[in-house]
Amino acid sequence: MTDFRRGPTPRESKPTPSQKFLEDQQKELFKSVQEELEDKKATEEKKKAVERLKPFYMEARQSVRALQLSPDERLVTFILDQEPEGTKTTIIPEFVTESGYTEDIRDREKVGSIPTFIFKTRFDSCSGSSS
Repeated sequence: MTDFRRGPTPRESKPTPSQKFLEDQQKELFKSVQEELEDKKATEEKKKAVERLKPFYMEARQSVRALQLSPDERLVTFILDQEPEGTKTTIIPEFVTESGYTEDIRDREKVGSIPTFIFKTRFDSCSGSSS
């Protein structure tokens, strides 16, 4: 019913031969990377089913909560949270990844940070308009 996406439309880039070799080696050596890749494929198949919906793009510091479907199943009401600029988040390194490089996991801001801004809006998933 909805398609929320963070940031601009993603661009696909091809890995270099050395990056491709490292990714293939990671897939062979780590069972967790193989399972993650299988999960990613299943998620992509589900995304293809949702592709008919027009996406609602959010900025990097925005998140959605309290989704509610209207009785006629045409509109979705939600609360759009926006983190204020300048807040620091916890950085958690993920060591076993598909790429073979250590990647950071984005976590929530520290306790006592400035509260988030809240916007309440409606999104028409058929036409893609919001109000």
